[in-house]
Amino acid sequence: MERIRIWQYNPIMKILNSRTLIRTVLIALSVMLLFSACASLSRAAEDDALEVIYLINEGKVEQLTSMTAETFLLDAEILQGAGTAKLFWSGLAEAGFKLNNPVIIDKNQPSAAEKAVLGNSIEVDTFFTKYVTTDSMYFRIASDSGEIALIIGPDDTGELKITAFGGPF
Repeated sequence: MERIRIWQYNPIMKILNSRTLIRTVLIALSVMLLFSACASLSRAAEDDALEVIYLINEGKVEQLTSMTAETFLLDAEILQGAGTAKLFWSGLAEAGFKLNNPVIIDKNQPSAAEKAVLGNSIEVDTFFTKYVTTDSMYFRIASDSGEIALIIGPDDTGELKITAFGGPF
């Protein structure tokens, strides 16, 4: 005599007992985890962008220098070394540059459009190829002083660093 299984006659029970449900739940959880990781990286980069604005306005050269990547794109020029970054941030502070009433008007992963904002040159192409990753975030920030472009991305240790700065435009 053949045993009758309850799920053979109840479609809901059939779904609940299937391997398909388990696979579906695992896939859904994986996708949710992936999106939450992307959102947290984006949020962390946005927090860093707001911190950069604050530090520029306060003239905090040492903190800006420590947040700047070893290889840094300034407008269309590649700069190397913490000393060069410090020289740039010091010059900005000494000139009294401030981002009054800043507003983040654009935030996304860097693409060809953002590359064009920072310059159309072999140096910019090389920089984007070598140093801008898919984990980097591009910010365009408007203020009373004009607009700046800022790219923040992870360094080799995963720490978020300022990798590019352009403007004011």
